[in-house]
Amino acid sequence: MTTVSHRDLRRLSRPVKRMLWALDLIPNYLYDGWRYLIHSATLGGSTDPDKLRGLIMQDAHRLEKGMALPHARPGFGLEVAQGLVQSLGRFVQLHGWDASAAMALNVLERYLTWRTASGEDGELRQRTALLRETLDGTSCQISSGGTVTISAADIRRSVDEGFDSLARTRHSIRHFGTTPVPGELINAAVATAQYTPSVCNRQAWRAHVFDDPAMREEVLALQNGNAGFGDTSSHVIAITADMRYFVGPSERSQAYVDGGLFAMSLVYALHSRGAATCFLNWSATAGRDKRMHRVAGIPQHEVIVTLLAVGSLSEGEFAVAESPRRELDAIVRWHSP
Repeated sequence: MTTVSHRDLRRLSRPVKRMLWALDLIPNYLYDGWRYLIHSATLGGSTDPDKLRGLIMQDAHRLEKGMALPHARPGFGLEVAQGLVQSLGRFVQLHGWDASAAMALNVLERYLTWRTASGEDGELRQRTALLRETLDGTSCQISSGGTVTISAADIRRSVDEGFDSLARTRHSIRHFGTTPVPGELINAAVATAQYTPSVCNRQAWRAHVFDDPAMREEVLALQNGNAGFGDTSSHVIAITADMRYFVGPSERSQAYVDGGLFAMSLVYALHSRGAATCFLNWSATAGRDKRMHRVAGIPQHEVIVTLLAVGSLSEGEFAVAESPRRELDAIVRWHSP
């Protein structure tokens, strides 16, 4: 009679465990998908304050970004501004004014000042003025929103003033200088970013650096959001994470967590060395993600977390999106006895 030893059972347990993990991925991804569908703004939610607030903040920043471009296209932003004034009016009607809504109104007004007046925007200007009248009767007076002017000298000076100054002076920059960033500087920044914490120190992140103009152009063409400045960067970096380093349903999102932490460390490391950077969002459909993997030569086992445009600082002054931060009370949740 053949008996199965404890050692044999241990050998069998790992394959069985992995099979159970594989089967458990299905309900876990269904759980993720269902929660996202219900709680995100995918299905609308035009009365929910946070869904409306998210839409307002997104469109306000789209206008800020456009005003910070070296050369914005004629007629830029009118459709976005019209959608913003509509969402903003609905938010105020339902929920009143708050700091985010007041900031968005400031952006609208600065956009209208920046924009050359035309017959197309008469109603937009009128609705914006009416919103200002309702805000002026409240205590919610916010002055930020729009663009601010900074200089390369300001940024270089901030680097020596401690981390708080370094973080507060980091901006997404869309005015790049003409001198390419040295490859040695990028390698040194990546070496610093490698000290980012990762789950069980697995360090699954990867940095794919593109400096060939033709390859940069192909990569940028698949990212929707770099028009007017992306082609002036000297490098584009695709930050990825290798899925082979993770296991089981509980780690299904860990590649994005570790990759995101590494991406922020890399940007701070580049900023501290005097390079200009701009995150390029990679929220892509499956089809576009497949094309990017193919065009950029990124292995299928790596998830693309984000892209990064990198260039030298433009000397002199230039505009950046102000991107005001929300009040601390909207972010911090103390769970005290």
